[in-house]
Amino acid sequence: MDMNFYAKKGFLVVKPDFRGQGLSTGHGLADSAYYSMVYNTDLMSLISSLKQTSFVNKSNLNLWGHSMGAYLALRAAVLSKDIKNVILLSGPVGSLNQIYLTYVPPSDENNSLALRTRQAVFTKYGTPGETSSFWKNASPTTFLAQSSTRFQIHVGEMDV
Repeated sequence: MDMNFYAKKGFLVVKPDFRGQGLSTGHGLADSAYYSMVYNTDLMSLISSLKQTSFVNKSNLNLWGHSMGAYLALRAAVLSKDIKNVILLSGPVGSLNQIYLTYVPPSDENNSLALRTRQAVFTKYGTPGETSSFWKNASPTTFLAQSSTRFQIHVGEMDV
């Protein structure tokens, strides 16, 4: 497991278990990671807590994410100057048009809350293919040039 590797190398490893996901399926509702900001709120709160922890090196916070976690790490890195390095594995890093219109995450397929969240966003702001400042500002890739975070992205042609 990658987390054990990093821990053995001296890194403090914290693995979030987001509401309604993993071992937290009975604690909170799983919302759509791609259309809602609830998981980013959770992740940014975790980062804020880590920065207040005495044994954490606040000047060297790094994120490693896979799939949905990679997308959340990408968002967090453009939201926070505190994130220095990010490794993204099999994460959706394309345009919002590609991500939102051609892909429904398996975790959202049978999740009525996530599907309602998705539809509410489309109803309010239109679809990503339509030109609007909302979709430009909603895309984390819009802000990569302004970020001082270093990114390492691993994605293959067969990743879905």
